[in-house]
Amino acid sequence: MEADGRPPGPSSAGRRPSPQAARPPQPTANRTARIAGQLVVSAGTVRKHLENAFGRLGVSSRTAAVARVFPEPEAL
Repeated sequence: MEADGRPPGPSSAGRRPSPQAARPPQPTANRTARIAGQLVVSAGTVRKHLENAFGRLGVSSRTAAVARVFPEPEAL
């Protein structure tokens, strides 16, 4: 038990990286299609929503959107 009465958390010893961590980056079209399949919508719908989000954020890529939403701590 931890000092606050909770059971100890999982240890990182012996843990394997997740399959996604070991996967090389996918081209954007494949990621869009995969997201569309998971949401049961068309890839065009996913693309349009991404375009709208990018426009609101003033960016043109997923990477730039993530950087804009989650800035580095020293940039705050």
